[in-house]
Amino acid sequence: MQDSSSSLPTFSTSTFYYLLGLSVFISCFGLFIPIMEVDASQYASMSLELWQSHSLLQLTDLGEAYLDKPPLLFWLAGLSIHILGNSSFAFKLPSFLFAWGSVYALYRFTIIYYQISIARLSALVYACSVTFLLFTNDIRTDTLMIALVVFAVWQLGEFLQENKVFSLFLATGFIALAMLAKGPIGLVVPCLAVGPNILLKRQWKSFIRWEIIFIPLILLLILSPMLIGLHQQWGMHGLSFFFWEQSFGRITGENVWENEASYFYFLHNIVWAVLPFTLFFLNSLVQVLVNWRKQVEYISFFGLLLPFLALSLSHYKLPHYIYVTVPFASILIAKSIHTWINETHKPFDLVAYWLQLTLITSLLIAPILIFFAFPASMLTYFTYLLGIIAILSAFYLLQFGKKAIILVSFGAFLLGAFIVNSHAYPALLKYQGSSEAAFYIKDQNIPQDQLYQHDIWWRGFHYYSGGNVPAFYKDSLANHNAYVLTNEDGYSSLISMHQTELLKRFDHFNVTRLSLDFLNPKTRKSKVQSLYLVKIYPSD
Repeated sequence: MQDSSSSLPTFSTSTFYYLLGLSVFISCFGLFIPIMEVDASQYASMSLELWQSHSLLQLTDLGEAYLDKPPLLFWLAGLSIHILGNSSFAFKLPSFLFAWGSVYALYRFTIIYYQISIARLSALVYACSVTFLLFTNDIRTDTLMIALVVFAVWQLGEFLQENKVFSLFLATGFIALAMLAKGPIGLVVPCLAVGPNILLKRQWKSFIRWEIIFIPLILLLILSPMLIGLHQQWGMHGLSFFFWEQSFGRITGENVWENEASYFYFLHNIVWAVLPFTLFFLNSLVQVLVNWRKQVEYISFFGLLLPFLALSLSHYKLPHYIYVTVPFASILIAKSIHTWINETHKPFDLVAYWLQLTLITSLLIAPILIFFAFPASMLTYFTYLLGIIAILSAFYLLQFGKKAIILVSFGAFLLGAFIVNSHAYPALLKYQGSSEAAFYIKDQNIPQDQLYQHDIWWRGFHYYSGGNVPAFYKDSLANHNAYVLTNEDGYSSLISMHQTELLKRFDHFNVTRLSLDFLNPKTRKSKVQSLYLVKIYPSD
């Protein structure tokens, strides 16, 4: 049943499409930014290797058998790379399209239960979140999994409201694909989100039907290529790893990955993951609890709460694990914003005004800090200044009201996202020596059959070089010169044993682990490592 409470629309249709279009435009910049070390570049290298090996069912990483992530990302990215070449664009494109598809799916799910203004807000909050900015840049298996979970929950919502068995089959298909993207969590999250809603709304009778027998068959059919490959490569251990150890083993301690982060680790992560609307996120939780019996649906609340609790029990935690809860949080935030705009609660109004204004100010100042770390072109400075003027003008024209606060929040975030995608990330990736070395080698037309590496495991070098670059040995000099990329220790070793010529030195830093010393131009040099491209001549 859709929430039909009367209220004013939050924004006009044209404003909604303008903000969404601007977000898509800014997001597109990320397609051309070099792939980041470590995880994303590893997945890119493996995707290229998968198609070069002509063995689509068995995953390898630099020639070694691989048992960790499921294959969907590698299949899709590999196909894209096979068609478009080993570029940043080719690797990122499939995940990018699924991510933006999930914005549409979230909108469609929300409109099942709520009016169009809340549906539009949920889509904008999701697309204009720090989470969405990050996972459409640093492509991991999470991007695909989260998108497919949203698609699955949308179709489950359609089934529960319209009783269309085709929607149930579609949801099952999306769940299977989510499992192909990142394992059983692709099944667990939709179940945790929708299951309590079925119980609380007494909708279990919808599942008492003969067609239910097709659900395990659909799951098995879609998962079967991966299961066959796992069994061929790893035997029963591969199947056990996928269905248990990879996901649930992180809770039981059976998985070897452990960092023993606190049970409260994700509390501070969710605070920044839902920026710029953290305040409304916290308020939304209070709204749900206060109005528990009046909720139109419980899917968004439990889709946030139960996966959050389950992930908090894991022995191994990383910030991006929490991203799967953000689409559900976006619905809650949209409801909170909608209620705030259309109702008067004077104490919260005052708090919301001042805290949101403080956040907006911080978002507008953030690019200045980026410019301090990485000086920009005059065009970038001019664009930033125009953005500031546009935001202040919108604030004035909307008479500093509640809608102005929300609109300016979106505007401040999008301005910051533009600076990040068009300037900060490109400047930052200049310090990723693994990819920069590969670009230089391509520009200099160095023959690939003369290219080697010595102690270089950074996958960006392998990916942008066109495949697995072999290790350098003495017999590599049998018939020709050798061009070798190596690290500082390797460089010292090579020059002591061979006649070498240093072609270029590259600064290298793990850009996904930023530090203040690196961001400070005065201390950056002390934090970067060096990679060396040397030409080695055959000994006489």
